[in-house]
Amino acid sequence: MGKARPIVAVVAGFLAYGAFTYAGTLAAFFTLGPEYEFQPGTYRLSALWIALGLILNVAGALIGGAVCRGIARGPLPVVLFARIVLAISVFGSLPSLVRDRGNHGPRVGEIGFFAANKATVPPWWLTFVSIPVGFVGITLGGRAPFRGPWRESGQTPPPGLRPT
Repeated sequence: MGKARPIVAVVAGFLAYGAFTYAGTLAAFFTLGPEYEFQPGTYRLSALWIALGLILNVAGALIGGAVCRGIARGPLPVVLFARIVLAISVFGSLPSLVRDRGNHGPRVGEIGFFAANKATVPPWWLTFVSIPVGFVGITLGGRAPFRGPWRESGQTPPPGLRPT
């Protein structure tokens, strides 16, 4: 793998982060439903949904950082991954700062997952909280390398997992 290893590590970490967060959000939506995502009769996010989203963001960032570190076998790709996510988060949040935060009308009837995401009105502060959460989570998740079960048993790791 050689010189491609850091690039593969960053891409795999990003995919793990995004897949876990997206799958968790999707599972929560279909398990709890829109009545728990939104405040009653509105498209404003509920406190439960905000807390759940932050927990999923932290867990996804930790997993993404750990995947990146496990593949990269070094700390530099994790730092690069965290900085890329930080830049994407900052620039991706700019449109939400100018977004209309007014009430998008009363919420009536059932609403699907994608329509709910489009109509969601998050609180203004959530954007600023989410940015460092992902950055710090990736950094912490990538701090310690993966330690396989052979470390505790004193066995030699498999050839593909031996440190270089």
